[in-house]
Amino acid sequence: MHARQTKRPLYSKAFVEFVLLAERVNPAAVLVDTPLVHLISTDGFAPTELTLAAAFAAVEANFTDYVAKALVLTGPRSIGAIGRANGGVVSWLMATDPMVTGNRIYGYWVEDADRVVLSEIFAVEDQIDMNDVGSALMLEVLLPLPYLVPLVEG
Repeated sequence: MHARQTKRPLYSKAFVEFVLLAERVNPAAVLVDTPLVHLISTDGFAPTELTLAAAFAAVEANFTDYVAKALVLTGPRSIGAIGRANGGVVSWLMATDPMVTGNRIYGYWVEDADRVVLSEIFAVEDQIDMNDVGSALMLEVLLPLPYLVPLVEG
C-alpha cells in the first residue's frame, strides 16, 4: 500500500477569502463543509490558488473502483514547531478483477460544498500508479495553520 501525507498544500483563493470573511463577521462559521478528496490523474496539471473546480474535475482520476472520498477532519494536531492542523485519512483500493482502467496519480484536491479548499501536486517520487488489482493508496490530508507565515518574501 502506498501511503502519503500532505507536504505542500495550496489553499484556493476562494477558501482564503471565505476564512478571512468568517473571522470578521461570522466566527462560528463552518469553514469546511462536507469535504471530499479527489485524485488528479493528468500529468502537467499545475493548479494555482485561482484554479476553479471545473478545471480540477477535468483531470480527475477514473481508475477502476475510484470514487472521491469523504474527509472526516480530526484535530487539531501538532505539525511540529511550525503550527497545528486538522486532518483526516482517506484510502482507495482497486479490488475489481479484472481491472478495467488504471491511472497514475499526480496529486489531489479537497473540495467542500461550496469551493475548492486546497490542492497538492505530488513530487515525482511521490506519484502513484493505480494500475493493478490490489493497488492501494492511503492519504493523510492535513489542513495546516502555521504559527509564523511570512508576509513578504526574502
